[in-house]
Amino acid sequence: MIRQTSISSALSTTLALAAGLTAGCASEEADSGAFIVRLGTDTVAVERYVRTPERFEGTAVTRSPRAMVRETVVSFAADGAVSRYESTLHDASAATDAPPQQATVIAFGPDSSVIETTQDGETETQTLPTMSPMIPSSFSHFALEELVVEQARRAGVETVYRPGDPPSPVVVRRVGPDSVILETENLGTWRAQVDGADRILGMHAGALNRTIERVADLDLDGTVRRWADEDARGVGMGPFSPRDTLRAIVGGAEITVDYSRPSKRGRLVFGGLVPWNSIWRTGANAATQLTTDQDLMMDATRVPAGTYTLFTIPRPDGWTLIVNRETGQAGTAYDSEQDLARLEIEVESLDQPVERFTISAEETNGGGVLAFTWDRTRASIPFTLVK
Repeated sequence: MIRQTSISSALSTTLALAAGLTAGCASEEADSGAFIVRLGTDTVAVERYVRTPERFEGTAVTRSPRAMVRETVVSFAADGAVSRYESTLHDASAATDAPPQQATVIAFGPDSSVIETTQDGETETQTLPTMSPMIPSSFSHFALEELVVEQARRAGVETVYRPGDPPSPVVVRRVGPDSVILETENLGTWRAQVDGADRILGMHAGALNRTIERVADLDLDGTVRRWADEDARGVGMGPFSPRDTLRAIVGGAEITVDYSRPSKRGRLVFGGLVPWNSIWRTGANAATQLTTDQDLMMDATRVPAGTYTLFTIPRPDGWTLIVNRETGQAGTAYDSEQDLARLEIEVESLDQPVERFTISAEETNGGGVLAFTWDRTRASIPFTLVK
């Protein structure tokens, strides 16, 4: 297991190693790097690592929903294959002698991998099948994606695998001397710019919508202190897309919408973050749920009292609202056979952008309006109560 030290001590060790290696004490065999991770214009994580032919040691600090520090060690076998992965996760605000919130160890074997996960004082052990080459996965430590590219090149293959049952493939495609595409099963296509040694210079992480930029250096220890202090003062970043609940009484009907609220963060939303002409979860994370205690009429369609999932298809000239009978699913799980109705809704442009996606239900003289507002767009559909 990784030796449990204070966060400050662990960070100082990593920084000292990096400084020594870049000064030339092992420059022919070792490398170091630092990354800034952004979601839109917001910095959401920073990372630093040191790598030799025998090991990878890194520290990643994430900011949401609160500052967390992940320390990682990856060991390589004599042939360069990954043989062991060790990781601990700490709350940046915790006491220096506090145990990690989570600790993971993976021992990679030729036929199977043994994974030990310790959380809340209890350890769970799994034995999973191995497919070569295997690479560890931690989507809060993007420096490990260099290992994906390196392991594919080392083995002379296009596909490497992350631990799972079955293992999850990542297809590595070179599209130029300095460009690589990583095709994942669940997290979309990742596009990376690399140098001649396959070190990542920049990357866009597919469905995670993160942008990773290599930098010459960064103040990792200072960032930990600053983000932990912001959490303590109640001004930290919090969840990327916090869950919220709209509750409104419209014409005597009680309407509730449970949804997540992503932020613009300097990005182009519709036609960018949310593609045109594609089914959108109408928020983020879990599916958006509408509940009404009375029957509603929307665009001449009767929506009986009950709970539904809302999807939308944004288009430049108008939106389609999908009222779906299935509930409780992930926002990416859409079954068209469960559709109650597809309704056309009007769109208008706003003079001022709205930073956080908002759903509202407003009363009118003849009933009400259900509205979806984000960036410079407001889409809405009127409804009436069935008496």
